[in-house]
Amino acid sequence: MAARYVEISAEEFESFAEENYFEQIEYPRAREIVYAREAQAGHARILIFSSIHIGNGKGRDVGKDAVRVIVQAKVDSNNVDTQTVNVSSETWRVIWKSKRVHRVKNWRKNLESRIVDAIDYVHPDPCPECNNAMILREGKYGRFYSCIMWPKTGCRGRQNT
Repeated sequence: MAARYVEISAEEFESFAEENYFEQIEYPRAREIVYAREAQAGHARILIFSSIHIGNGKGRDVGKDAVRVIVQAKVDSNNVDTQTVNVSSETWRVIWKSKRVHRVKNWRKNLESRIVDAIDYVHPDPCPECNNAMILREGKYGRFYSCIMWPKTGCRGRQNT
C-alpha cells in the first residue's frame, strides 16, 4: 500500500527547521520557502527546499513536488560552471543532492535522515591546501574526503574518514 500524502503547514515546517538549526533565506528564482544551515565553517551549506509556496504559505498539491535537500559549496568566482548560483556577492556550487522527501506521515524522520547524510558528506574542516570544501568520495581503498576543486584545479587536499 502506498503512503498517503499529508499537508505540511508553513508553521510546521518552520518549527522543524528551527529545531534543526536552519533559517529561512532568500534564494534566487525560488518559488518555495528555502532554509539553510551553515556547514564546514561557512565553506559549505545545506539547503532545504520546502515545497511550501512563498506567496501563500501552502504546500504544493499531491504529486506536484517533494521536499529536497542539497549541499552547496562556496567557490571562487573564477571556477563557475552550470551548477553554480550567485547569492549576493558569493558564488555557490551544488555538490550533493539527496533523494526526494515525500510529504507523507514520516516526512520529519525522512528529512532528518537526508540532513544527516548531507552533514556526513561534507568534512567539518576545509581543504588544508586551498581552503575550499572537502567532500566524501569512494576510492579503491575505501572512503575518504577530498577537495571539491580536485577535478577542476588538481588540488590534492584530502583527509581519511
